[in-house]
Amino acid sequence: MVQNTEAVYLTKDDAKVLREWINKLKTGKVDPLPRSPIPRNIAAPDSFACLPPVDSGIPELIKGIGGAADVPGSAVCSVYRVSVDESGNATLVSAGFDVTVYNLGAQVAPHDWAFIQRDRFGDWWITHYYYYGAVLGQLKGAITSSNTTCTIDNVVTLHGVSPLDDPTDTTEELEVSLLLCFTAPDNAVTIAWYDSGTWRGFPTPSTTTCP
Repeated sequence: MVQNTEAVYLTKDDAKVLREWINKLKTGKVDPLPRSPIPRNIAAPDSFACLPPVDSGIPELIKGIGGAADVPGSAVCSVYRVSVDESGNATLVSAGFDVTVYNLGAQVAPHDWAFIQRDRFGDWWITHYYYYGAVLGQLKGAITSSNTTCTIDNVVTLHGVSPLDDPTDTTEELEVSLLLCFTAPDNAVTIAWYDSGTWRGFPTPSTTTCP
């Protein structure tokens, strides 16, 4: 049974567009497979200061075999902003929200400030983090082998961020958990480093210089 058909004709403009497209395909100037466009509903880059969770920090990158097999560490972190009072004094205050932060580096300890940036897909990544490292100080009072902690002043930062409210104040004190317990005189030079929320260290026999 023959069905009635109706012919469809191209306009001159349609024929021109089709002819140009066929010519481009023949010359290799057009990729016949359409590419996925860059999404338009993505967030613009932005930056914040944040603090990691006090109980866990931000875990480090877990290495697989490289590339997509690596697993970034992540944690929900609190975002902070600068508040300046009438006297020009700046303090960090909560911005009132949290974000999930991803980490491609070493673990960020609790209480260590991190600087994060949002990529074009809306994910937050650590770009820098500010941590307590190691300090040198002097015992404030002699200790014996029975002591488990000590107090130091004249604190000098060797690595990382200073733990002092005023790094120029030589009288400001820092409490240190002793890893080695032995008798040491007043003003003995003491080495300490920051470990998971606690300053740990030990005194040296010298009261003037670090051996």
